[in-house]
Amino acid sequence: MVVAQNRAGGGSRFNLRWSGSLPPDGLTPDGVMKYLSDYVTFPSAAASDHTDAAPASATASTAAANAPAASKLQRGMKQDEVTALFGLGKQLSESVGDGGLKTQVYEYTTAERHVQVTYVNGVVVQYSINSN
Repeated sequence: MVVAQNRAGGGSRFNLRWSGSLPPDGLTPDGVMKYLSDYVTFPSAAASDHTDAAPASATASTAAANAPAASKLQRGMKQDEVTALFGLGKQLSESVGDGGLKTQVYEYTTAERHVQVTYVNGVVVQYSINSN
């Protein structure tokens, strides 16, 4: 009973396992997203899957373009997408786990915000945004 309660309050977790050797794309962001695609909709995948959708209005496009960079940050984004939003960040830490997953924590500072982002193999898994 306690285990079930802890799981319910602990958020989501996926354990990827392979029998035999790890496939070449097994540790890439695209590979992980491919393996999880039956369970998770990733922001960049959702955008490319809906190419037949009607284009957004000019007003909505302008509003999105003028929105603060911090409001555009999402889990599942690639590191180069975050760099495009905030510029080069300052790396705070880096580690490689037993399974070969590389975890990096970066800090980005804008005029209004301080943003800390945790990446696993170049994909945003966690972030925090604070006012300066």
